[in-house]
Amino acid sequence: LDASTLHQKSIPNPVKLRVDLRLYAELISTRVFSLKEGLPLLGNVLTSLINMGKDTHAHISIILSFCKHCGTDYAALLPRKIRIISEKHGISIQAASSNLLPPSKQQTSVVTHLLKDRSDLRSLESNNRRILLTKGEVHSERLQKAEKATSDYGKLLLNAESLANILDEDLPSLGVIGGDSESLGEGVSSEDGKILEGEILKGGGSGCKGDGNDLWEDEDTRSFYEDLIDLKRLSRHLEEIELSSEELGSLDDLDDGPPVVDLEDDVEEENSSSSSSVRVSSSCSKNKNKTTLSSFLANIPNCINREMIDKAALEFSMDLNTKKNRLKLVKTLFGVHRNRQDLFPFYARLVATLGPVMPEVKLGLGQYLKHEFRWQLRKKDQMKIESKLKVVRFIGELVKFQSFPKSEALHCLKQLIFDFSHHHIEMACTLMETAGRYLYRMPESHQRTKIYLEQMMRKKQAVMSSDSRYR
Repeated sequence: LDASTLHQKSIPNPVKLRVDLRLYAELISTRVFSLKEGLPLLGNVLTSLINMGKDTHAHISIILSFCKHCGTDYAALLPRKIRIISEKHGISIQAASSNLLPPSKQQTSVVTHLLKDRSDLRSLESNNRRILLTKGEVHSERLQKAEKATSDYGKLLLNAESLANILDEDLPSLGVIGGDSESLGEGVSSEDGKILEGEILKGGGSGCKGDGNDLWEDEDTRSFYEDLIDLKRLSRHLEEIELSSEELGSLDDLDDGPPVVDLEDDVEEENSSSSSSVRVSSSCSKNKNKTTLSSFLANIPNCINREMIDKAALEFSMDLNTKKNRLKLVKTLFGVHRNRQDLFPFYARLVATLGPVMPEVKLGLGQYLKHEFRWQLRKKDQMKIESKLKVVRFIGELVKFQSFPKSEALHCLKQLIFDFSHHHIEMACTLMETAGRYLYRMPESHQRTKIYLEQMMRKKQAVMSSDSRYR
């Protein structure tokens, strides 16, 4: 609590100040420091923190920490949670009045800031939608700005909710920012969605609304890509069954009565063999787990239908779900042979099924594929073209399972169209063959896909005239 810190524009170490402030307040409460000596400095620090972030609320987390732990003693604050519990048990709690931190003034200031940030975020989101509709792509700088604004708004909203709980006041209704899109820059409002759906209807027949049957070729295809087993619900159900069986078993044991044990023999045996048994059991479990994982990964290429891949997903989530095993699974999926194109849809389904309970599998595989795509893009030789096609086909399958961002897939297509020659042509065509229908008929990616297709058609004439292989 150095006085020089109070005159700086920013706090060099806010975490330390938060702890120091709470400790100092507790020392005053326990009379280690007298009220006459301690309160002036405490009030000066709190006032300076509030004034330093009056408009930005940069130090609101420090204020909230103080209010949470010391607010009842110093600011006569009664949190909503404590009030509800006291009323439930019929206990009356009255805090002494204090003007050290005026509650209504702080709440009004934070809510005003929150509403302003919400308005700015909605405006930024609307501008990004307009650019997406007119140009088909939002610049990366604008997307980063939108992501930062969303993050800042989310943090301020959490702090505002915490403050409202501490002050026992209600926040105004704020609604929801954005839609169900994968990012702020890719968001599509209901009105914009209707415009896009109308364009898709004109260009692709009736009923193509992004969630209709025409998004897929037939009902079996739709079911394959959309009807996934719910591992979260299934694992909870199995845990409940396991728990109930264990309870029944414990009841049976009680009925049988306690077993008769020779204590002297047991103590002697336990002292002599406890360490060795622990080592043996640990070694056996590790070897068994390693053998099971090896056989599981070796059997993955044999999962060539929907039932087998779903069974594999269930087996991995129930028996092999460890951080090390997830990493090995990602590497195995990524290392699929370039000629086994029949496995890509099933591997993508496995990733999508595991995604809700193991998001790092989806993210890890996506990072591997993006890195491999950039490397294959730089390679200009025509050797082993199947390796280049493998990457884009895998990406396309993951896109259809919503396990790879549509914006990232379209960015890959944009890079291929930029140098539309040699293997880039085949890679672009393979990507559109795999996921082109899906990207074109989804409202949030339709406009951008349409623009890239028009660019491909324009470049097609030049390619056909210069290279006889593509005529």
